[in-house]
Amino acid sequence: MDELRRMYEQYSAMPHGPARAEFIRGAVKRSDELQDHGWQLANRFNLSLEIRFHGDAGKVLPIIAEYISLFEKKYFHTDERPSSKQIDSYLYMHDMAMCVWEDLPQLSRLQWDEFLKKYWAALLRYHYGKADYYHCQYFQLRKEGKFDEAEVMYQNWEADIATGFIQVTDCLGCRQYFHVQHALHQDNWEKALEEAQPILDGTFTCIQRPWKVLTLLLEYALRHGNRAGVQEYGVRLVDRMEWDDTADEMELMPYYSFYDLPRGFQALEKYFSDMLQSWDQLSLLDEYQFTWLLFIQAAETYETVSLSFPQTFPLYRPDGQYQPKELAEWFHQQSLHIAQRFDQRNGYPYYQNLLESTWTGMQKIVKTKVDCT
Repeated sequence: MDELRRMYEQYSAMPHGPARAEFIRGAVKRSDELQDHGWQLANRFNLSLEIRFHGDAGKVLPIIAEYISLFEKKYFHTDERPSSKQIDSYLYMHDMAMCVWEDLPQLSRLQWDEFLKKYWAALLRYHYGKADYYHCQYFQLRKEGKFDEAEVMYQNWEADIATGFIQVTDCLGCRQYFHVQHALHQDNWEKALEEAQPILDGTFTCIQRPWKVLTLLLEYALRHGNRAGVQEYGVRLVDRMEWDDTADEMELMPYYSFYDLPRGFQALEKYFSDMLQSWDQLSLLDEYQFTWLLFIQAAETYETVSLSFPQTFPLYRPDGQYQPKELAEWFHQQSLHIAQRFDQRNGYPYYQNLLESTWTGMQKIVKTKVDCT
């Protein structure tokens, strides 16, 4: 319908963020009122993308559930066939559900198995390759401490890509990013840099990967005490802040902790209110643990810092004066609590080990800085 097409064109022209998401919600409502099935699916798909990549990812599951229900009601129980684009979107929504499950520790391991079975059945139904299924399995098995089994999934992923079957995710940049992740999981820094180069030089284009691969390298450098790496990739991320649509300034906290404390304080003030309300616990874990580092380093320079925090913050002070040591302890405890929730579900201290690596890496970097002065 012309009205729904106009609404689509309007929100497509809007910048990413809450206003765009709210407009798409209006388009979803209108497509429901008009009972236009094609737009009901399309608008929910676009809303899911907006929330997943430009909002609070933890809130996307209900929309995914609505999409899958609408799709299956029409195409599983009638003779009408979906278009290839609709099949792509249907399978991608399954993949997104698997990714979002990782963000929410309150979702059980049993629910993961149920999601996984449904995803597998959908891939079989439409004769798609299984690479993205193996991709999901790889990361979950690592978080359960089953590293050998995870490596089998990586090999399965590579083999399935080689078959030439249609895959749910056909982005070359995303595939290359997985190669970088795998190399880092193998602690092969040189291999990771080699795998990252086609993304960084634009050979493989992907809207998210240039930023994300730099973030990946920055965090790995931090956890391995590589001071030069933290500086190099931090500077490159700062340079992208003004023009990269996928930029997330909170991911720069490791760099700010060692090289620009005032800018780190500004970033925290800007985003902290949203962080306190976030459903996405995996992103919050990173944000909290790197803010912990920020205040550990701040405590070396400041007895107190002046910060504008929301009144919902448990340590809120009307005068805005905070002790960095107290803030560091709060962010550390929150990080540890989230890590323990994930690890309890997965049955292995994966995230607690990452916290320990963050601490160890920070100590190495500080020692390097002292030794060089």
